[in-house]
Amino acid sequence: MQVVTQSVPDQAYYIISGIVAFLLAISSVIGVNALYKDKVIVMRRLSIVFIILTVIMLITSLVNLSVDISTRDQIVDSCYSAVEQSQDANTIDCRYLVKLYLIRESITLFLLGIIQTYFAYVVLRHARSMGGNSQYPYPLANKEGDDLPPTYFVYASQGVPTADNWVPPPTYNGNPNNIPVTSDVKYAENAANHA
Repeated sequence: MQVVTQSVPDQAYYIISGIVAFLLAISSVIGVNALYKDKVIVMRRLSIVFIILTVIMLITSLVNLSVDISTRDQIVDSCYSAVEQSQDANTIDCRYLVKLYLIRESITLFLLGIIQTYFAYVVLRHARSMGGNSQYPYPLANKEGDDLPPTYFVYASQGVPTADNWVPPPTYNGNPNNIPVTSDVKYAENAANHA
């Protein structure tokens, strides 16, 4: 039985990848807890942690891939020595296998890098939207329950009203056809008499 030993760069890559994957798993559990309990500060800090860990994972994967590419001749030689010891010496093309391996690793790194980066971006955007920056259905409200300025056509061209240019909204008395009611006539007569 032949024992396959890993090279030092491969061992370092596996150790770093394992540590980063463990930290990502722990921060994911903390993130789910923070989402459940609506802890804004924890989520914002975790979003930064996700970005840092994603960058570290991508850098170590790129370094490992570049080491594999730079040492591909040694990989081919070790493949040939392993093939010579086996029965299938004539049927295996080691250069082709190493080339396929490097292409597969490159594509995997690219796709996983996109997914990890997108996930870190989604966590960052969600953390920023939590808490104080909430968007309420009313476009001019700063906080839920604020006294909202009227949103009728008068303000369409000028924007948010101020104390100097505020126009009161139209009032409605519940009489859609504006048929004079006896109380309206009394108020009109009283106003005319006091004027």
